[in-house]
Amino acid sequence: MNMNETLVNVVRTKVCKISADEDSKKAGIHKTLYLEIDYSGLSVEQLLEKCVRNDVIAWANGSQGRAKYASHVEKSTIKIKASAPAAAPQATAEELMVREAAAKGITMEALLMEKLAALQSK
Repeated sequence: MNMNETLVNVVRTKVCKISADEDSKKAGIHKTLYLEIDYSGLSVEQLLEKCVRNDVIAWANGSQGRAKYASHVEKSTIKIKASAPAAAPQATAEELMVREAAAKGITMEALLMEKLAALQSK
């Protein structure tokens, strides 16, 4: 795919409800508008950047972002699906163990010993 290809005649229509302020919103007073968004003139890369921005916001505000801040390791890579950016990522058991060890600041061996000790105490 040529990421520099320019879009021509790409228009999407989206329904949008807006209220004048928070009180109007609570009272159910709103206007329904139809936004006709023209993406013509953008490159494929620019369009995808807009999508990525929305996916990042959805992830950060979803159940996996801020809600699990403490379990995220600095500069780690988190894989998400664009079809459901706020959904929990599908991680292998090994990936989960590596993340847990890193979050605790211990080695994998120490984590395994910790888990074995916990099992033996039951």
